Amino acid sequence: MPETNLEINPTRATLNHTGEMPQDPQAERSVLSAMLLSPEAFQECLLEVQEGDFYLPSTRKIFLSMRKLFDNNQPVDPVSLADALKSEGELERVGGMPYLLDLVNAPFALASWRHHAEMLRRDATLRQMI
Repeated sequence: MPETNLEINPTRATLNHTGEMPQDPQAERSVLSAMLLSPEAFQECLLEVQEGDFYLPSTRKIFLSMRKLFDNNQPVDPVSLADALKSEGELERVGGMPYLLDLVNAPFALASWRHHAEMLRRDATLRQMI
């Protein structure tokens, strides 16, 4: 196995044992849930979380659509979000209305979204280093 060049990868970060890039789909889901459940969490997430922190294309798209609704002074709720995603032809690709409704059925997300956001940023940093 070739030796890692420390100038390119100073932490020697590698893919996980399954060969996947660092990611946590449950943490991504938790952050999105908190954003839908609490206006305060939503605004804090917009400050702390970036598009690139989401690894899965579907959760990244949901995050971007939520931010776009907010930027356009529109309500950010499952129905408005579904409408925005549908108008972009993305609703079914992200899991459809059932997935969006499941996001608001995760009240535990409000208690731990900050920790989950840190996990997203950590994984995004590791992906960049790899």
